[in-house]
Formats: sequence, C-alpha cells, structure tokens
Amino acid sequence: MAEDQQRIHHRLWTLAIAATFLAAVAILIFVVPLVVGELNTYFLFGIPVGFYMAAQGTVIIFAILVFWAAGQQEVLDRKLGAAEDN
Repeated sequence: MAEDQQRIHHRLWTLAIAATFLAAVAILIFVVPLVVGELNTYFLFGIPVGFYMAAQGTVIIFAILVFWAAGQQEVLDRKLGAAEDN
C-alpha cells in the first residue's frame, strides 16, 4: 500500500511540474505579444525590449524553463526512488 501511495505522490508532483511549465509557456506565448508595443518604449543595449523579447527573449526563457522542469523532475525522481541509474 505504501508503494501505491508513493506512486500517486510521484504522479501528482510530476503533474504539478508539467502544469507549471505549461502555464509559464502559455504566458510567454500569449502575454508577450500583447505587450510588445508597450515594451518597445524601453531599450536594452540599443534594441527595443519588445522586439528582443519577441525575437530571442522568449526562446531563451523557454530553454530555461525546459532545464528547470527537467531538474525539478530529476530531484523528485531521486527523492522518491524513481530515478534512472546512470
């Protein structure tokens, strides 16, 4: 019975990590284009911030989120004994 509880716990936390990742990506996809015009009033190294966020910033943030989610999943797997052995 304890193993079933551990599996349920693992699945719930995995779902939470995935939901957090997807929510952050959804915010990037839908919010950044809405505020690009307003962000273009600010400049970063001579480049309008809105243009930078639309062109490169979103991709960089997405990559950071992917590594964050993978790291969180690895921590969870090791904590609950579901990690793959190297």
